[in-house]
Amino acid sequence: MSDNEQFKHHTNVQDFIGSLGAGTVEKKIGMLLSACAEGVVLHGGGKKVGEVNLKLKIQQVGENSQVTIVSVLSHSTPTPTGKKSEDDSTMSVMHVAKRGKMTEEAPREDLDGQATFRLATSK
Repeated sequence: MSDNEQFKHHTNVQDFIGSLGAGTVEKKIGMLLSACAEGVVLHGGGKKVGEVNLKLKIQQVGENSQVTIVSVLSHSTPTPTGKKSEDDSTMSVMHVAKRGKMTEEAPREDLDGQATFRLATSK
């Protein structure tokens, strides 16, 4: 099995990050990376370190094949007098298809080999 075949059933990370919060999470990551890098260069003196973190919390919605994803962005950016820190949370809903592939759109059997599935319920 080629690498392309192996990965076509997995979540596309670029599409996934780009769709979180209708694209706002991706833009916030870019903004925080730039601000942090600038703070490190301007105020770090070669010793201060900046930090940008993305934490994803994934939880099933009801008893179906959808999940909510809470994206928590946090950063610590050097300033002239110390550092500034901030947290930001955004919630998104994704569909889960074959092999756990997460997409914005509901999966269809004829799209990239995705298939809908039902979760087993206990009696």
